[in-house]
Amino acid sequence: MLLFHLGIVDEPPRSSGPVPFADWLADLQPPIRETVIAYLERKRATCQPKTVSAIATRLKHGQHRLRPGAGYLKVGSGLSHINDLVVPVG
Repeated sequence: MLLFHLGIVDEPPRSSGPVPFADWLADLQPPIRETVIAYLERKRATCQPKTVSAIATRLKHGQHRLRPGAGYLKVGSGLSHINDLVVPVG
């Protein structure tokens, strides 16, 4: 904040707290990003915040399983349709 008040930087630092999903997943293609964000928002209703944060991190790095044995989601690789997300296990 000091650098902002001294005029060294143009914007004050972002307040601490969780990064919004839209910012966290900004590198995903828009149709997939909206679907993944909607999924995470639904998970918030039934899971602890730390659990949803962990799922978001795994989604961002392509390591999240929809269910055991279902395969992994591969996000962030230039995909443009939700049907292209699931990679078979094995």
